[in-house]
Amino acid sequence: MRTASPAEAQYAQRLQRLARRRGWLRQVVDPPRLYGRSLRQLEPGYILDVGCGLGRILAQVDGHGVGIDTNPACVEATRQAGFKAYLPAEFDAPPETFDSLIFAHVLEHVSAAEGETLIQTYLPCLRADGRVIVICPQSRGQRTDPTHVRLVDSTAIEQMASNVGLRIVTTRSFPFPLWLGRVFTYNETIAVLKREMPPK
Repeated sequence: MRTASPAEAQYAQRLQRLARRRGWLRQVVDPPRLYGRSLRQLEPGYILDVGCGLGRILAQVDGHGVGIDTNPACVEATRQAGFKAYLPAEFDAPPETFDSLIFAHVLEHVSAAEGETLIQTYLPCLRADGRVIVICPQSRGQRTDPTHVRLVDSTAIEQMASNVGLRIVTTRSFPFPLWLGRVFTYNETIAVLKREMPPK
């Protein structure tokens, strides 16, 4: 595995600091349990977590899946946490291996075109009846990270789905209604998508 660049190492360290932060939210609720329960309710099955970061999503599904990330420092941290994780160049999975592809807090880091390419890259790994799960911050959360390049709201997800041959099954705001996403950093838009069925 290649060595992380200084910027990549710095970004992984930032994620680790944020994970250790003990703000008011962590005193009122247990975020890993709350957000993990929300994900598990979707019954994602065996997942490919694209842009796995430190392995937070894999932890929420008890390691039932594989992570992939372009940042070697994040891949190493995910492995040290006990999960399977790979750089894109190392990743090799047979077609239709996974029940769900998860893009959690990933698409807001890239342009619309790059996001569509990313999804199309890993779609062959998804089982024919599998799902693509997209999780993105809302407007307040979008402003908290200087590496975010665009707000991925329900309209952006609809456009992306249309462009890559997916259809939206459900879209919701979690854990609070959408309007609270303007002030609550951790409000998320969660969309579940499936492949469009070809006409008979």
